[in-house]
Amino acid sequence: RNLALSPNNLPVLRETGSIQKLAQLLVRSHQELQRQQPKVELIDNYIRMDDILEACVSALHIIAKDQQNRVIIRDLDCIP
Repeated sequence: RNLALSPNNLPVLRETGSIQKLAQLLVRSHQELQRQQPKVELIDNYIRMDDILEACVSALHIIAKDQQNRVIIRDLDCIP
């Protein structure tokens, strides 16, 4: 998320495939969160799955401010 705050980093995030990785993590964390409902499980270092999901959404939201990145995110079909 913090890397996406700098407009200078947006092309690098796009070129390195970071957007695709974030989208994959978003989908997987959402699936895992649905699977483990209603119990809340902690993963490594006491990070909750919903925290991972929230971080992915936040990062993709910031990254989507760039038009080229919006197209990539839309093409990944990771948003309803």
